[in-house]
Amino acid sequence: MSSARAQLLLLLAVLSLANCTPAWQPDSFPDPGKDLKACGRQDIRTGVSRVCDPDEVLSAKSRDTLEGIIQDIETGREPYELMDCRAKGKTGYKVSCTTCFSTTHSVWPTNPKSC
Repeated sequence: MSSARAQLLLLLAVLSLANCTPAWQPDSFPDPGKDLKACGRQDIRTGVSRVCDPDEVLSAKSRDTLEGIIQDIETGREPYELMDCRAKGKTGYKVSCTTCFSTTHSVWPTNPKSC
């Protein structure tokens, strides 16, 4: 079997699996602050994560890389900057990332908080 054909078959298998995965809803999607295992982050050393990947769309290495980028944003590490919150001084942006195969909503409710 040719390499291209094997890759195509693998892609089709993954896509068919994705179509069998039930769609997530905002009220049932796991919270990485409360359930690391459900978010695919049970191996994280700090016990805190801003990444939730319950369908394991990303590899463990990709999730860890993403977690590192989010931490850099929150701490204002180059090339990112902290925001000026006047009374509170400079503080980092709060960032989270979720990945899954399917959701029931195209736009999820958010609760953005400023300084």
